[in-house]
Amino acid sequence: MLPEVLSQYVQRVIGNRSKGKILPVLVRQYLNVRMHLYVRRRKQDEVQVLEETIRARSEKHKKAGVELNATCQVCMKTKFADGIGHNCNYCHIRCCARCGGKVTLRSRRVSFRLDKD
Repeated sequence: MLPEVLSQYVQRVIGNRSKGKILPVLVRQYLNVRMHLYVRRRKQDEVQVLEETIRARSEKHKKAGVELNATCQVCMKTKFADGIGHNCNYCHIRCCARCGGKVTLRSRRVSFRLDKD
């Protein structure tokens, strides 16, 4: 179906002389765009599933009565003793050493931030 529509379009716009060269390029471009849209749709679905999983895990922890001040707010696994754990200087989320790290700024000041890879 696609090559016929493109073939008619190319014939109307350009004519038969360059049709053999332009038609494969247009088909390749069309397939490339379709592939990118498919990949984008899959990634959006994946993000949505991850958000739902995180939300469900968060609700599960709240229902279980886990004290959220004593756990990492990113991975929800690491439990802190009193006074342990770091707050991100940018988003102020409490996290463990696996989910964040120390960063040295230009002024040689050390701050803690989340690893958002």
